[in-house]
Amino acid sequence: MKTILKMITKEKDLDYESSFASDKNLNIRHRLIPELQKSMAPNYHPSANQLTNWLKSIHKSRHSHAALRKKGKDIQDQHRIHANNRLNDV
Repeated sequence: MKTILKMITKEKDLDYESSFASDKNLNIRHRLIPELQKSMAPNYHPSANQLTNWLKSIHKSRHSHAALRKKGKDIQDQHRIHANNRLNDV
């Protein structure tokens, strides 16, 4: 899935500065999901709901990294950031 997303052009990529449910990301998802289904079709036939959940988890990760970069924090220690986020989610 991540390999397929790397091949997507910038105008079809999600906006990681805004929320996943924003109007802009909603329009992008409506165009992106059928393309992902076609590209994955020879080996796997995911539903639109599965793709939405995958995109949501990827967006969550990239959105948090974008927020850290925007704040100017160094994201050298990815493991610590991930562990702290997991503790905060509980």
